[in-house]
Amino acid sequence: MSEIVAIELLKEIASNTASKDSLWIALVAGGSGVLGAAVSALIAYFAANRATHIQKNIAEQSSSLELKKLRASIITTERLRWLQDLRSQVAEFYSYIDIQTLHIERLLDPRVTPISRDELDRISKEAGLKANLILLMINRESTEQDQLFRSINSALIFINKLLANIANPTNSLNRQEIAEIKEASYKAMHEIGEKVWNKVQALD
Repeated sequence: MSEIVAIELLKEIASNTASKDSLWIALVAGGSGVLGAAVSALIAYFAANRATHIQKNIAEQSSSLELKKLRASIITTERLRWLQDLRSQVAEFYSYIDIQTLHIERLLDPRVTPISRDELDRISKEAGLKANLILLMINRESTEQDQLFRSINSALIFINKLLANIANPTNSLNRQEIAEIKEASYKAMHEIGEKVWNKVQALD
């Protein structure tokens, strides 16, 4: 078979096998591929968008939780610091009251050499300063803190009465009175501490 005849035969075969159906098949196949790619892209976009939204919500919730933890930690720290400061101030105040009581008792006893009035005044000044610090730390709307307030004032009144009558050695010093005042203060401090601790635990 000659080369020209073979070429003509191939052309005839190609012409006979070509049809509009095969063209449509190609178009549909191509269109399906493009549509599939578009759908896949849309699904991927919405999936990524949803994942981003979920991650954002998780991040916001985590941030809110951390903020609450930080706030609880600060409140807890400040409450415990305030309680410790109050305890220290009350303990120091009553140590000065005890010293004042001891020295006033010596002043009332002619057999004992008393300390100087200047030294007693210095101790009284320190006691007064501690009392003022305590009273400024107290919220009188709280029953327990109001009780502490009143007992601190009672201790100051007790000492002031003794100092006012110090020139009269016949007056006796009533240690039971100051002991009861001190006990009332310590009872109030115990109740304040218990209340603060309950609030701290409630924040956990």
